[in-house]
Amino acid sequence: MYISEGPTTFCLTYVYGNPKRKLRQQQWLKMETLVKAGLYQSKPRLVLGDFNEIQCNSEKLGGPAKPEWQFSNFRRMLRVSGLHEVKTYGGLYTWIGNRSTGTVKSKLDRIVATADWKNQFPKALVQLLDWIGSDHRPLLLQTENNKWKGTKQFRYDNRWRFKQDLHMALQKSWDQDCSHLPPQRFCEALKRCRNSLSRWKSAQNLNSHKLIQQLHLAIQKAYDSPSPDYNYIMDLKRKLQHEYQLEEEFWRTKSRIQWMQAGDKNTKYFHAKTQQRRSHNRITSIQDTHGTIQKSEKEIQKVVHSYFTDVYSSSGSNNLEPVLQHIQSKVTVEMNQQLTKPVSEGEIYQALSHMNVDKAPGPDGLNAGFYKYHWPTIKSANKAECQQVLQLLQLYANASGQHVNFQKSAILFGKSVPTDTQQYIKGLMGISRTGFGRYLGLPEAVGRNKYDAFAYISQRVQHKLDNCKCCSSKHQDLTRMYLLWGGQGDYFAFAVHCRLAREIWELSPIGMRPDGSWIDSNSKAGIGWALYTSQGRCVLYGSSSTDPTSSALEAEAVALREAILQLKKLNYQQVTFCGDSLTLYRYLEHAVFQHHPEPGNHEIQNYIEDILALAKGRYCFKFVGREENVMADNLAKQARQKLSPYTISWVY
Repeated sequence: MYISEGPTTFCLTYVYGNPKRKLRQQQWLKMETLVKAGLYQSKPRLVLGDFNEIQCNSEKLGGPAKPEWQFSNFRRMLRVSGLHEVKTYGGLYTWIGNRSTGTVKSKLDRIVATADWKNQFPKALVQLLDWIGSDHRPLLLQTENNKWKGTKQFRYDNRWRFKQDLHMALQKSWDQDCSHLPPQRFCEALKRCRNSLSRWKSAQNLNSHKLIQQLHLAIQKAYDSPSPDYNYIMDLKRKLQHEYQLEEEFWRTKSRIQWMQAGDKNTKYFHAKTQQRRSHNRITSIQDTHGTIQKSEKEIQKVVHSYFTDVYSSSGSNNLEPVLQHIQSKVTVEMNQQLTKPVSEGEIYQALSHMNVDKAPGPDGLNAGFYKYHWPTIKSANKAECQQVLQLLQLYANASGQHVNFQKSAILFGKSVPTDTQQYIKGLMGISRTGFGRYLGLPEAVGRNKYDAFAYISQRVQHKLDNCKCCSSKHQDLTRMYLLWGGQGDYFAFAVHCRLAREIWELSPIGMRPDGSWIDSNSKAGIGWALYTSQGRCVLYGSSSTDPTSSALEAEAVALREAILQLKKLNYQQVTFCGDSLTLYRYLEHAVFQHHPEPGNHEIQNYIEDILALAKGRYCFKFVGREENVMADNLAKQARQKLSPYTISWVY
C-alpha cells in the first residue's frame, strides 16, 4: 500500500514469512522479482513484519547453528531491494520458544527500509516492547518527519583545486595574514586560510548541478542560432564534460567508496551510497547509562560528552618502577637517537603524498587534499621562519625524545627561492641533499613526464634479455612473450624466448571467456573464466563456488561480473568477453556502445547495470557457441561440485 504524510509518499509492505523453509525461499525470490520488474516505481519503501527468517547465526541464541547457505536467498532479497535495518532499541531478539535443546531466541521480526525512506524520516527508530501474551515482541515504529538541523560546517572541496582564482586568493591571504606568524601559531594560520576560503566560496557559483543545467541551455541556444559556431559549441561541451566529472567526483568523495574510481559514469551509484551512509551514520537518538532513550540534540550531546569524559578520565599513574624493572629493554640509546631524530620537510611531503585525499577532513574542515594541492603555498618559508621551525622541532624533541636525522634528510626548494637562501637554509639545518632520489630502485617523486622517469626500466629489462642464457634457439619448448611499455601510445616491444616472468606476456587485445554452472536455486552455483592471448593461448584462469542463484542466467551474469572485476584489478583493457548465454551477451554486444541502453532482462538487470558501468570504454562482448567455451564451463562445474574457494592460476 502507499502511505502519504504531507508531501511524502512511500510504499508500505507487510510481510509474513511462510513457516516452511522451501516456500519461504520462494517467497524471497518472488519479492526480488517484483523489485526488478519496477513494481515500486523507485518510491521510498518500508517493509515490516514477521519474516520467520534470520540473516546470520548471531541473530539466534540457543539451538543448533544453521548452515550459511540457508541465509543466502533472504540476504540477496534485502540487497537487491536496497532494504536496510531501521535502528532498533530494547534488545536483539523478538521471538522466544522452547525446543528439545532448550530455550531458543531469534530475531524473526524486523523493520527494514530503503535509503530514500530513511532520508525522508531521518529520526525514525524502532522500539522493542515487552513479551506480553505472545511469544513475539511487538515492534513500535516511531517517525518524526523533521530533517536534522545541524550546524553547517566548512568543508574543503577537492574540486576547488581546478580554480585558479582560489589559488591566487589563498596565496594572497597567506602572504598578508599568515607569513609573519611564528610556527607555534600554525593553527592560527590555517584558521585564517579557512576564513579566506570561506569568503571565496560565498562569492562563487560552485553548484555543479546548476552549472550543468546552464551549460545544457547554452548548448541548445547555440544550436538554435541561425549560424551555429561549432568551435564555441565544442568548447561548451568540453566544459559540460568537465562539470559532469566534477559532480561525479563530489559524490564519490561523499559516498566514501574507495574501491571504485570516478570516471565511469557512476554518479547515481555514488549518490545512492551517500544517502545510505548518511542514514546509517546519523545519530537521531541515544541510550544513556540509565537506559533512557534521548532524542533531542542537546541531550544527545550531553550523553556523548559524559561518556567520553568517563572513558578518558584517569586518576594518574605513580610508582611504575616495580613494573618496569622486570621489562627488558630492547631499544638501545643509539637506536633511539636514530629513531627519534626530528622529521624533515621531505618526509612530511612524502607522507602527505601517500594520504588519500578523499578521507574525512579534520575538525577545521581541511582534508589531506587541501595540504596536497596547496603545498607550495603553505610550506613557503624564509630564513627567519626556518630558524623558528628548528626551534619548534628542538622544543618537541626535548619533550618527546624524537629527533630528526638531518644527515639522511633531503630538502626541496621551489623555483622562486634564491640560491643564497637555499644555501643558508641547507647550512642552517645541516641538510646536504637537495631534491628526491630513488627508493628500492624507483623514483621517490615523479613529475608530469612519467615516460622519461621510468624509461630506465625498459633499458634494464633489455639488458637482462640480451644477456639471458636461456634465450638460445635450441630451447624449442619455451614460450614466446612480449613486454610492452608505454604511455600516450608509445611502446617498446621485446620478443624473447625464455622463462623470464609470466607477467611479461602479450598485452595486445585479448579474450576472456567466463561461464556459470547452475543446478537449482537451493544449491550453490559455480563460476569459471579463462583468459586468452590473441593467438588463442590460455594464460590465466580462475574458478569459485558462489551463493545459490535464482537461475542459470543469473549464474552467467555473476560469472561475467566477477571476470570483469578480476581484469580491472590486473588493469587490462581492450578485452573481448565471450560467453555462450544468448540472452546476456546478445544484449551486451549492443548496449555497451549506447549511452542510454534499453533495460535488459529484468531478472538480471542489477547485474547488467554493474557490468555496463565496469565495462564502459574498456571492454566489449561477443556471443559464442558452447563448444568454444569448454574450459570455462568445466571450471565452473568443478567449482560447483567441489564447493571450491576462489582459485586463480597462471599457465606457464
